[in-house]
Amino acid sequence: QILAPLEIQPSEMVAKAAAALLLLSALSSPRAGVAETLQECPGSALFASSISGTKYCNLGKKTFPQCYTDCMAISFLMPCLMRAEDSNLMFSNVTDAEHIWTGHYQNPGSTEVDEGWKWLSGCPTTLSNWSPGQPDDALCRDEKVAVVSREDGGGWRDVEASRTDVSCVCESRSTGHG
Repeated sequence: QILAPLEIQPSEMVAKAAAALLLLSALSSPRAGVAETLQECPGSALFASSISGTKYCNLGKKTFPQCYTDCMAISFLMPCLMRAEDSNLMFSNVTDAEHIWTGHYQNPGSTEVDEGWKWLSGCPTTLSNWSPGQPDDALCRDEKVAVVSREDGGGWRDVEASRTDVSCVCESRSTGHG
């Protein structure tokens, strides 16, 4: 049986190209698009880990590039989840979140879905907590960033950077991860 070639609508190509450009611009220009009024974490959004001393700031639902630039604006980083306790703490403090952005992204030149993953904050690249079957670039989407998923018990999923239904939680690792 002969398969018909995959048809991609021009609007899909434009959307994918726009998402890739958003990610690349966020990674190369951390201050781009930062709201001028956002200079520190609102007090009610701040919480901390009693284990590591790490402080977290919940900035609500945003795209990956918006989360990155807003975390940088308040001198925080996108989170590096080194322990299950980190994910549990986030979900217990951000009760409306199904997914939370991590600072984990795939190098734009990577051709395999499971290669080229790095941390924006310089966390060890050997750290891994992918949910079963992930990363997968589901339905051939351009899924180049990772979220931590409540449904997967704190496991990671690869998703598109343009998603607007993912919570942005930033971390201040000035006291270090224990």
